Amino acid sequence: MRAQMAHQWFHQEVRAVCHSLLGKSLGIIGYGSIGRATARLAQAFGMEVLALKRDPSAHHDPGWSLPGMGDPEGSIPSQWFTPAERLDLVRLSDYILLAPPLTAETRHFLGRREFAAARPAAYLINVARGEVIDQDALIEAVKNRQLSGCCLDVTTPEPLNSGSPLWEMENATLTFHTSAARPIESFYNLACELFAENLNRFVSGRELFNVIDPARGY
Repeated sequence: MRAQMAHQWFHQEVRAVCHSLLGKSLGIIGYGSIGRATARLAQAFGMEVLALKRDPSAHHDPGWSLPGMGDPEGSIPSQWFTPAERLDLVRLSDYILLAPPLTAETRHFLGRREFAAARPAAYLINVARGEVIDQDALIEAVKNRQLSGCCLDVTTPEPLNSGSPLWEMENATLTFHTSAARPIESFYNLACELFAENLNRFVSGRELFNVIDPARGY
């Protein structure tokens, strides 16, 4: 984008930093509806998907999704991990996606110990909440090339304070909590589809989609 604004044709420069996703591994922390939708896209690029969730023995997703979307039966991941096994997932991942809910158990889920275990070429993406990572540890890891870079849709705090080094880091991309952005009418259409489906389920006495468990916090 900088080259475009400067009217410069950076052909070789761009090619030098491009990577193929084919054969790379994507470790997804939080294999809920968002994680599963990402897994389906990663599979289309020929990536191996690794999944971490609170109970990895429960492969089925009880959440609502559109037909043909996501991974409702949990058939895509080649390996499953518990939260206690997150170091193993990090070590095996070329890309790490964070998509868990923010709870007492997931706050600072990744920190110095996990970043030190990562592959030097690993790239981290956070579409969950800023607090699921130790942001200071992440900045340190990216600066020291323990990670090749990061893309953060969420930060601590939000908006990110103007003095944060993340603004100036060449290998950090910020997307300002917009990963779910869509035209408002599209959002309401999907919300109404889910509401109508749950209303039918409620009337017929069936289990509802997307039921919140207050004890778990999501």
